[in-house]
Amino acid sequence: MKIKYLKTTHDSNIGDVKEIPDFQANVLLKIGIAELFEGEGKSNKDSEFLQNLNFTPVVDDFGLRVLKNAKLDLPPKQEPQPKAKTKSKTKAK
Repeated sequence: MKIKYLKTTHDSNIGDVKEIPDFQANVLLKIGIAELFEGEGKSNKDSEFLQNLNFTPVVDDFGLRVLKNAKLDLPPKQEPQPKAKTKSKTKAK
C-alpha cells in the first residue's frame, strides 16, 4: 500500500511517499502518522520543499527540509552606515 507520511519517523520525513506492506500501513493510518496516497507516477514531495540551485533540498539546523511557503525567522536587515569623509592634507612639493 502506498502512503504519505504526515509526521517524521525513524526512516521517513514529512511528505515522503513509500510503498509498505498493508498491515504496517493500516497501523500508521490508524495512529495518524500517515495517510493513504492516491497519486500516480513520481511523488510530488520535492515540489513542496525549498531547493538549492543544484536541486537539493534546503535543510535547516536540525536536519529537516524547509517548506517553500515557510516563514523564516530572520534578523532585521541593518543599513550600512555611510563612512565619514576625512579631509586629506596635500603635501607641498
